[in-house]
Amino acid sequence: MYIIAMRLTLLKEIATILFGILEKSKEERCDIQWVTTSNLHPNNVLAKYESDLSFEPTEALSVKDGDILVRRIAPSYVNYLQEASPCGYIANNLIIIRATKRVDSKYLAYYLDKNITKIIKKAAKGTTLPTLTRQDLGEFEIILPNEKIQHIVGSLWFLEIEKIKLQEQLRDLENKKLHYLLNECIKKTEEQQ
Repeated sequence: MYIIAMRLTLLKEIATILFGILEKSKEERCDIQWVTTSNLHPNNVLAKYESDLSFEPTEALSVKDGDILVRRIAPSYVNYLQEASPCGYIANNLIIIRATKRVDSKYLAYYLDKNITKIIKKAAKGTTLPTLTRQDLGEFEIILPNEKIQHIVGSLWFLEIEKIKLQEQLRDLENKKLHYLLNECIKKTEEQQ
């Protein structure tokens, strides 16, 4: 039987937390790719980048490989960026959580994803949409096992999500194949009449 040493630490001690608060720009910059709240979907899906927004980019809000993105208002999941666009930035109402070397970024994404409901319930105040603050995130306690366990858990979480995405793609392809075959049958039936 193995005994796994774990310690509790605050998120602010093992990650940088950056809030997307941008100023409007007078012109659109086509060379910038923006991640917006509507681009983030469950299971680490980034639908696309926007390129026609009038914001002034700041280097602090550029996305990097391994970043964890969270919606600031009523989040129900987190997104882990395996590969970020080299000229990508977050837009307003998004949060970047960037793991330090003290924690595996996939493990941190797993832990936050698993606990996002708990975090948002604690942040909820009254009947308005719950909104995360720096304090809500920074003061959240993370259970940190040793580096090897973090790596294993984070990798398994990430691979499971990749498997779900592949299964969805396969299901879509099977549906397209079925629709194609049905259309071909109907076409042949119409030609024979």
